[in-house]
Amino acid sequence: LKPFWLKPVAILAEAVCGNRCIAPSSRRLHVGTLEAPRTKVVSSMARLGRIVRAAAGVAVVAVTTPTAEGACLKLQKNILPTGIPSFVSCHTYLAPTSDFVFVDVLGLPLLATNVREKEVMHAANILAKYLDNDEDGKVDDPKILEAFAKKTTLLWVHGQKQEDRAAIHQKCRTEHGSSQWVHNVFALSAVNDATNVPPSYSFGNVNPNSLHLKIPHTPAAGCNDVWDATLEETFHLLSDGGAAEAYPAQWEDANLADVNQWATSTLAGFVKALFNAGDYDPFGDGPSNDPGPKTIVGEGCHFGMLTTLAAYNLTDAGSPLTNGQWKVPNPATFEAKYPAYAAFLADNTKYPWVPSVLPDGNYKYGFPQQGTCALAKDVAAQCPKDFQTFVGVASGAQRMALPMLGLVVAALLGLA
Repeated sequence: LKPFWLKPVAILAEAVCGNRCIAPSSRRLHVGTLEAPRTKVVSSMARLGRIVRAAAGVAVVAVTTPTAEGACLKLQKNILPTGIPSFVSCHTYLAPTSDFVFVDVLGLPLLATNVREKEVMHAANILAKYLDNDEDGKVDDPKILEAFAKKTTLLWVHGQKQEDRAAIHQKCRTEHGSSQWVHNVFALSAVNDATNVPPSYSFGNVNPNSLHLKIPHTPAAGCNDVWDATLEETFHLLSDGGAAEAYPAQWEDANLADVNQWATSTLAGFVKALFNAGDYDPFGDGPSNDPGPKTIVGEGCHFGMLTTLAAYNLTDAGSPLTNGQWKVPNPATFEAKYPAYAAFLADNTKYPWVPSVLPDGNYKYGFPQQGTCALAKDVAAQCPKDFQTFVGVASGAQRMALPMLGLVVAALLGLA
């Protein structure tokens, strides 16, 4: 039965926020520790719940109920879920506005500032595909999630200038330095200016149209040969931020006792051998420009893994990214010359986090494909096609109506 107050309240909500209050019935609202399941009978009340709680000042996070088929990704504008401190929005420093977007990527937080939604959704899909490579809706390796939880790792997709990144990090760490949330941050650039726009994009940024994403790498309309930095930076997060913590003896990239020395892990041994053989020049400018051992190992891991996943063999000589840096970009050549390292990088029996399929911008429980190069695949039927979240950023009459609506209906719901 419908509550007596449902119809008038729903009408008021529609008048205030219109279609922006509509949300799929497959989701649930979490208000602090209160969980209110949605049903078709009270779908109008569900629309109202989102705006009411936001207007009443109660933290609202709309998430998908996990099912056997998986949990759908969604965008959340200007609102952070319980457990994510509000001060992480300090990353909007030097951006034109204080707006941000948040995505819960299978338990891993993604914060985006000054970035088009297109690039945010692409980055979220790539990360999700790394975490859930078999697309069963669950993270492939629970140890990775445990590692991220220990370190409170954050993926920050930003549109601010690259040269401003250090200043932004510094501001956040100066103001909130006691929290790990501003230290374990992996940055991915999606510079929001006239030089970095679809369809071409520019080097070093999110690039959904990269030919590197399409296997085989057959040139086609809608593709460019510019590297997609998403593949690299999200992998660094997975390996440096997750695997190194979960499996330190095998995957640690740093010598924690002395940063100037090589790590003693299995990974470091493989990378060092390849580095010493001259098949790997981290920055492509010779020994005078070599970074420290941690960076050498981390970059050597990403080059090796993405080689096994066939990301780099655009030609026999590799891709524009590997030229001068990585001399074994062909999977068969790499495996023949470094069989033990290749086998290590493919062993997802011992290490379930190891991907066997290169992310291409599609994810079954994610957002629609945002690129025009790799073939687009349908998302799961239960995942909504409209991923926008109304968060009460109102103006004019809405600013006046929302607080009143929030107090009235929050009282009805027992939240006031």
